[in-house]
Amino acid sequence: MKTILFIEFCPIGGSTKGLLTEIEYILNNCRNKYSPVVIGYPGSILGPHAEQYKYKFFEFEATGLEYLWGSPIRTMWLYFLAMYKIFIVALKNRPDLIHCNHYMWSIYANPIGFLFRIPVVIHLKDVWMLEPKFSRLLMKFYSGAYYIAVSKYVKRLFVEKYKIDKKITILIYDGINTSIAPNITTEFLQKKVDSHRKRIIMMSRISVERDIEIFIDVAALITRSYPGISFHHYGFHPNHSDRTYLQLLKQRVNSLGMRGRMQFHNYEEDPRKVAMLFQNSYLSLVTARQFALPNVAIESLLCGTPVIALDVGGNREVIRRDCLVKQNSPLLYADLIDLFLGNSNKYIKYGLSEIKFCKKRFDSDAQYKKVVDLYESVLRR
Repeated sequence: MKTILFIEFCPIGGSTKGLLTEIEYILNNCRNKYSPVVIGYPGSILGPHAEQYKYKFFEFEATGLEYLWGSPIRTMWLYFLAMYKIFIVALKNRPDLIHCNHYMWSIYANPIGFLFRIPVVIHLKDVWMLEPKFSRLLMKFYSGAYYIAVSKYVKRLFVEKYKIDKKITILIYDGINTSIAPNITTEFLQKKVDSHRKRIIMMSRISVERDIEIFIDVAALITRSYPGISFHHYGFHPNHSDRTYLQLLKQRVNSLGMRGRMQFHNYEEDPRKVAMLFQNSYLSLVTARQFALPNVAIESLLCGTPVIALDVGGNREVIRRDCLVKQNSPLLYADLIDLFLGNSNKYIKYGLSEIKFCKKRFDSDAQYKKVVDLYESVLRR
């Protein structure tokens, strides 16, 4: 049996949920081939699942080197401390392969892979943390590294701009557990169309790069003409949210007179509850200025709920071109919402067709089989 050491210091979010989905796939389909060992951040959602899925879990604090220039002493102290702890875990568990579930953690995975002379698989996901250059140098430090790009956009970016060898960069979309998607019918979508009380949802971390203020501004525009529509953001976590940014967002809501029509809710971890939230919403918005691949959009579309997003990154590989806006302008989002509110046939057609599209392209079993095939190929070399 081969041991895979997973490194994922993001406490919540799409990459963390994706890792849980992959581990579940491995334990259900490759239990006699691979044994997962997971390193994560204190309070991460990975911890409580260790008992459920029966994998070894080690938690401690780490840092990304994007903080190097702002706080060099603390950043380097946390970096070397985490490196030491990862080394001890690797020494005790003797992994055959390291999977770094987000490229920013390659600053830990590649040196450990070099020390133990074992291959490293690095997931290339969110792309707004590529500085400083030292982080990128460490990402390419070890020649035994292989890369999984979660979208065509990400693969092109890393190959062309950051000079990662395309021969060792493999396109594998993030897997979504499509079995939890509800059974959506024409009749169900028609009821959503006919309802006078509609919900528009955004699901994301509370962090500046998600541009949640755009969502609030869209809400202010739409509720002037459609008083029965309410806007809901899901993503607050007491330990892992930017509270200063959240306070500014709430002030913005109050200043626009949106109290009661624009609400903030806690982060929802349970995938079935997430599916229910999307299912009962009329539209979903993705306003972030950069996205490698919008998993929340896939989850929404699987529930028959159309998505409107900014035309950046890998969004166009998931979302229809006529549901993308060219700039982060609240007016452009509002125009597209108006179109969906005024065209029930379009709404129902999109809702049903996108379910089929997402099941075909993003089903977790198909995607994680490709990941396991990559493991087998790498371990044979």
